[in-house]
Amino acid sequence: MLPIRRWRSLNKRLMPKGTKRYYYIKPKTASGVGFREPGLSPAVRTRKVARSTLDMSFGEAAVSAPALSWLWMGLRLAILAVLAIALYVGGGLVSQAAGSVQGQITELAGRGMSKLEAASAAVLAQDVSAARDNFIAAENLFGTAQKQLLGLGQTNLYLSGLGSDTSKVVAGQKLIDSGYNLAQAGRTLVDTLTPTWQYFNGLESANDQPQQLATQIVGLMGKSSQNLDRVLTQVSRANLLLASVNPALVDPAYATALADAQTKTATLQATVMTLATLAKELPGALGFNNPRQYLILNQNNNELRATGGFVGSYMLVEVYKGQLKSVLVDMTQRIDGQNPNTSLPLPAPLTTITSSFGTRDANWYLDFPTSAQTFQKLYEEAGGGTADGIIAIDPEAIKDLLTIFGPTYLAGKDLTLTADNFVTATQAQIELIDKDKANPKEVLNEFAPILLGRLLNANGEEMKRISSALLARLGSKDVMLYMRSPKMQSVMEQLQVAGTVPVDTGGDFLAVVRSNLGGRKSSQVVAEEIHHTANVNLTGDVTVSVELKYTHTGVNVFPDGPNKDYIRIYVPQGSLRISVDGEDYGTEVDQIEEGDKTIFGLWLTTQPGASQTVTVNYRLPHKVTSHYQLDVMKQPGANNTTLVSVLKLSPALGIADEAGTKTKPLFNGELNADLSVGVDIIQVN
Repeated sequence: MLPIRRWRSLNKRLMPKGTKRYYYIKPKTASGVGFREPGLSPAVRTRKVARSTLDMSFGEAAVSAPALSWLWMGLRLAILAVLAIALYVGGGLVSQAAGSVQGQITELAGRGMSKLEAASAAVLAQDVSAARDNFIAAENLFGTAQKQLLGLGQTNLYLSGLGSDTSKVVAGQKLIDSGYNLAQAGRTLVDTLTPTWQYFNGLESANDQPQQLATQIVGLMGKSSQNLDRVLTQVSRANLLLASVNPALVDPAYATALADAQTKTATLQATVMTLATLAKELPGALGFNNPRQYLILNQNNNELRATGGFVGSYMLVEVYKGQLKSVLVDMTQRIDGQNPNTSLPLPAPLTTITSSFGTRDANWYLDFPTSAQTFQKLYEEAGGGTADGIIAIDPEAIKDLLTIFGPTYLAGKDLTLTADNFVTATQAQIELIDKDKANPKEVLNEFAPILLGRLLNANGEEMKRISSALLARLGSKDVMLYMRSPKMQSVMEQLQVAGTVPVDTGGDFLAVVRSNLGGRKSSQVVAEEIHHTANVNLTGDVTVSVELKYTHTGVNVFPDGPNKDYIRIYVPQGSLRISVDGEDYGTEVDQIEEGDKTIFGLWLTTQPGASQTVTVNYRLPHKVTSHYQLDVMKQPGANNTTLVSVLKLSPALGIADEAGTKTKPLFNGELNADLSVGVDIIQVN
């Protein structure tokens, strides 16, 4: 973990005469809402407004959209996880075990399973009342089955040899008990989440102002906390019971169902644990205990970098009691000027464009927590303080907001921004029109307060659309979150919004990461095609061929130009490079270790109107026995990528349940999110 320092004054060191100025956003009328100079102690809040201050009119500030996403993502996952209740065994498994004891117990268990299935269907249909009724009915049926099974008497069962741990009766009892606990958990979870669910569904017609949102959410989650602990106890008990069932006692026809039940219930336990942690930690993250500061990194994916794009500017926001208290907009170029002699080593490829490591290049690492901590370290060395969290966004998220709110007119630039022209218009303003100004990014400083004002005054319908759009962007990693609190960071990782590189699980792994170093703003007009082929021989050795094709559809006119990428191919640690062909003439191929991954790094330049292809061949460090697993991590911000993945087998091997298949297509389509695919392999000769 990087060193932590709280906010401290930058004094004259940070603002020498002639340097570029800070840009502040100050609410005109919000009572008690202050502003502060970056780096000053939160206690230092009241001072005369500098000439560079940008005024903004709005009422009391509200919770930021990312905070809303934390809650709704947790609720959504928890609700979907309840499906494990309906899928966890299937009526046949319970019937097979309990039927050897008494037909009535079999009938009760089967009806209980049907009620669980009906409850899960009702959850999907958002019919809360029907879901609750069916969970209660399932609980009663499983409870009756428990009593009848116990009524046979443990002594009689043991004397007959049916009460031992190796008995199918005991296995059936465990399955019935797990069904009872899951039915209880389902009812409690529905009761717990219903008020919050109703609140979100009622946003469109509610009279609540946006500034009331944080207080309402925290209040609802606070009431949910104890119930979620009870749900966790019930699910944990069911998980323990299922895990203790001996697969050898189950009819082979239901062995797969049992394994699926054990996996899904374990997942449900982890999800409820995450939701319970979120309920406890969210108030602190929203500043209900102490003010919280968050850095928001504006990543331009037209100049791709590992976590999304070049960080040309950032915002520093302060949240207190769920309300936005202050916002600062600044350029990374300006703050990097305060730290010419950083203590962090500059990654070798970056030496081609700069002599010092700055916040603008801090997102060099694919693992977003690592990049976020690097940004934090460089920010502190430049005189900034330690943020409570870092949020990365790219233009796609801003375009979503412009789609919801409509065009935004900037009087200072006589410019109207829309979802369609946001990227091209702002780039032209910064790179051409205002390029010689002390602050060429004035257009963003004028745009930011207007957009924030609209966010803070969004009506219920707009808030629902914002929430939906944000969830989609979290899924595609156009928005990523890092939290300094270990508990909240764990929640972000469980919700899969932290941009964390997954640990090695013994399978195949692939991530192709492009860093545009000197290629202007050309990344989004370069189409990327990834062709991945894994070849498994008779002994289980796996050789992989990755062919990368880049087609530049732009022209040699601003903002396009020759695309110069440093490409990193992340593969399982210990993979042996066999050959590389197609890299830029006169350049070398790098091989480094990062975390538990091996990386092959190379340079590739693609001219406008041209295509380039590079091929990398390597051998995986481990053999494949009965299963091949491939995990592909999408690069954030890379929104023009397709993937074709194929598994090829030795003639002596085959695909389970697909007789004669030697070549198995694994994926063919746009790579819009992380991907995980697996295939069972059998020996046929």
